[in-house]
Amino acid sequence: MTTIRAQNTKRETISRLLAVAEREFGAKGLEGARVDDIARAAGVTKQLVYNYYRSKDELFASLLDEASAQAMSEMVELELDHLPAPQALRTFLNHHFDQYRRYPLLGLTVMEENRQHGMHISSRNKFPELTPSLVEKLRVILERGAATGDFRSGIDPAAFLATSVLITAGCFVNCHCLSVMMGVDLSTVDGMDAWRAHSADFVLAAVRASESGDSPRPSIPRSAGAVLVPM
Repeated sequence: MTTIRAQNTKRETISRLLAVAEREFGAKGLEGARVDDIARAAGVTKQLVYNYYRSKDELFASLLDEASAQAMSEMVELELDHLPAPQALRTFLNHHFDQYRRYPLLGLTVMEENRQHGMHISSRNKFPELTPSLVEKLRVILERGAATGDFRSGIDPAAFLATSVLITAGCFVNCHCLSVMMGVDLSTVDGMDAWRAHSADFVLAAVRASESGDSPRPSIPRSAGAVLVPM
């Protein structure tokens, strides 16, 4: 019983530590977050943190592994076969967008790993392992859409996945630059809602067959105050 209780205590401590670390990294980034602050907020000693993780980078990598596994597994398990191809693709894109809202660490992860050339992507990370499954899921949707005349044929699903993910996540990983270029605030709830719809419309327009009925929505509205309204 003592051993089981100790194991449960360790799991609870690690879970609390990771939750605090996720908030700290999300708010301050990898460089700005400090192990002292994480330990203090988690109610543990700095020495205990280093007992579980050899460095701040290893702690960050552990969070990256967890967030990646959760997000990728959700996308792979998403049920889309019952939906018409255009609706299935929009659902896929919207779900991907919503993950960035639910898991703020994803945006930070993309920015940090691009800057660090993937330094924190460990052998335990599910991203490389599950990516082919996502490519296959999109291949099925694109081919279904081509068969019904909704989509163009001959679209490379791997290139399409890379491009659509880049566009969909744009307001999270390039929020400031895009807000300045567009004259809108993509960090607001209304801004995110508008980008969610706009990015899906943009991607669907890129694959749509010339006679498809899935017509695009109006462009993102702008105002002098640079505040977006819901779409």
